Amino acid sequence: MDDHSFDEQLIRAVGGDNTLVTFPTDATSIPSFNRDIPVLPKAIAVPQSVDQVAEIVKCAAAAGYKVQPRSGGHSYANHGYGGADGAIVVDLAKLQSLSIDTVTHNARIGAGARLGDIARFLYTKGRAMAHGTCPDVGLGGHATTGGMGPASRQWGLAIDQVVAMQVVLADGRVVHASHSDNEDLFFALRGAGPSFGIVTEFVMRTQPAPTQAVQYEFVCESTSPVARGAVFKAWQQLAGDSALPLELHTMVDIFEHKVVVSGTYFGSRVAFDALRLPARFPESQGVWKISDALDWMQLVDGWANHVLREFGGGMPRAFYAKSLSFAPRTLMSAHAVDALFHFLGTWSRTRGRLYLSFHVGGGAITDVPAGETAYPHRDTVFWGQFAVAGMGSVSASSKDFVSCMVSIITAAMPDGEFGAYAGHVDPSLASPQKEYWGLNLPQLRQIKAAVDPLDVFHNPQSVPVLEGPGARVVATEGDSSCVDKA
Repeated sequence: MDDHSFDEQLIRAVGGDNTLVTFPTDATSIPSFNRDIPVLPKAIAVPQSVDQVAEIVKCAAAAGYKVQPRSGGHSYANHGYGGADGAIVVDLAKLQSLSIDTVTHNARIGAGARLGDIARFLYTKGRAMAHGTCPDVGLGGHATTGGMGPASRQWGLAIDQVVAMQVVLADGRVVHASHSDNEDLFFALRGAGPSFGIVTEFVMRTQPAPTQAVQYEFVCESTSPVARGAVFKAWQQLAGDSALPLELHTMVDIFEHKVVVSGTYFGSRVAFDALRLPARFPESQGVWKISDALDWMQLVDGWANHVLREFGGGMPRAFYAKSLSFAPRTLMSAHAVDALFHFLGTWSRTRGRLYLSFHVGGGAITDVPAGETAYPHRDTVFWGQFAVAGMGSVSASSKDFVSCMVSIITAAMPDGEFGAYAGHVDPSLASPQKEYWGLNLPQLRQIKAAVDPLDVFHNPQSVPVLEGPGARVVATEGDSSCVDKA
């Protein structure tokens, strides 16, 4: 089939409306979330129904093209634009249906719906759902990779709220997946979704919207490695406390000039005060700000404002990021923390904006066995993200600095096993599939061979069909001598 014939067939797949298909000729014209990794797909199709999604997949597969879905478009490596040049992107922006069952309170949500819109809709029904804090993230990617958020210690990850899915397979069939229907596929889609199909609709469990909560923030304005390290040590001790109440969410963001501990307590001010949280941090190192939240949407808006203020929200930019999971056996020693903050002190702001972010896990997340979903990191105490952002492309030396931060930590625990989060795509990983899916990878490969043997749903780090020559390997990890630089 020549290109012209394929283009015509793709347009027919969306009902003959040529405004729903674009054939980009320049990667810079695509509003990629990460501008440091330009990707030029063969075509971007915007279906208006599940039937059109199925027709697009059948058309692309018959012509030998790889396919990847896009919902919110927040993929760190632009896998939402195919992950590599020449793929067919299925943009789910028009699949934004929202409804709720008044008896079960389960919500039926189109895969293209954004988290902010979902939260507002559910709140009108007096309901809420566990999800992340960036309002323009699409549910399609969020609820097929993991989806951690402030309420996760109480309710679990976004993937744990999934009751059922409607999914288009590589052969164009539309099937349903749940605990009782296509169970293997349901397992795979909750943590490794983009490798197995295009989820077009979710049935999600919801909870009564909280009616009271407390938001808190502790800001340490300092460039001193000692002062900054002391705040992080106190936070890690808090995050690793086995008695930490499920109602408490906590995180710490580290920038060149400050450290910010913040979070939400889902309960009364009296109960929060009884935790005596300020007493767990160096009193002389920072300033506390504590406020009551009157309703769920005030919380959601507050989280979104934090993301916008500190990280620029969903604005496209050039950046390089790595993630690391910390289990009870791989928490940082005092020596590792000191080495990390000493190394951070050598950063020059002329190289871009550097930040580290750590989010607590545990609670209800650990209630789900590691083998029940493709997402395997159930014992993670907290996740760390290490990133540098700039206006243009990120320099090699800046990327090396980020890799060195991670190496300093992992070198202090040579026998520890660290994982990476599939939702924070990292092109530099030597064995991404192993780090994303761990012990679940063999089972995922078997399911891949059964439902997508021709690897139609492919990106550079997707679950491979075969081992050996069929497995895909990308660039190696950063400089192994980084620990010496600390």
